[in-house]
Amino acid sequence: MLTFAILTVGAVVAGGVPAQAAALSAASRTPVELLTPQLAAALVAQAEAKSAAGVVAAAACGHVAFVSAANAKYVSVELGYSGSDYAMLRARSATIGPWEKFTFCYNDAGYFTLQSLANNLYVSAELGYTGLDYGMLRARSSSVGPWEKFGYQAKDVLPFWWYSLSSGRYVMASVGYGGSSYAMLRAASTDNPITGGLSMKWARPAL
Repeated sequence: MLTFAILTVGAVVAGGVPAQAAALSAASRTPVELLTPQLAAALVAQAEAKSAAGVVAAAACGHVAFVSAANAKYVSVELGYSGSDYAMLRARSATIGPWEKFTFCYNDAGYFTLQSLANNLYVSAELGYTGLDYGMLRARSSSVGPWEKFGYQAKDVLPFWWYSLSSGRYVMASVGYGGSSYAMLRAASTDNPITGGLSMKWARPAL
């Protein structure tokens, strides 16, 4: 059974070490569902129903984990990284722990956001980065701006693709990278997964 909550976009826990410790503790106790097109469609329907009922800026949300079909690994938030790599998203975990849990929200304005349960910060596409780091996804923002808004596409039941609304580029797992950058998530692909190449896709893992 999928469980959802109606939340207002922008509600985050204040930053700092105590807040992060509290977030990690809460995340470890929070059950999640795998992110699928069915879940996303249900959230869209909920948000649109709330909008039709006159609710302003409400988002339909679910707690999720998700897997890259490029390597069948769960996506993690790298809270042990620092500086411009802090909270990088990588598809590198074989199991779900606090770092692999997110709040996925669809806003009735037509976009979705991801918020890490491990640090209560929103995922941003770093469009100011250059070279091989362009479009890196990091859970580092306390509010929702253009770089924290994403769209999605689904061809059939699975897989599920998403892209940065700011750049129009699709999210990909950079499995060709090595070391601490292996499988970094980047909003960098110009391939359209519906009509063109498949540089990145999300799918339920084989359980």
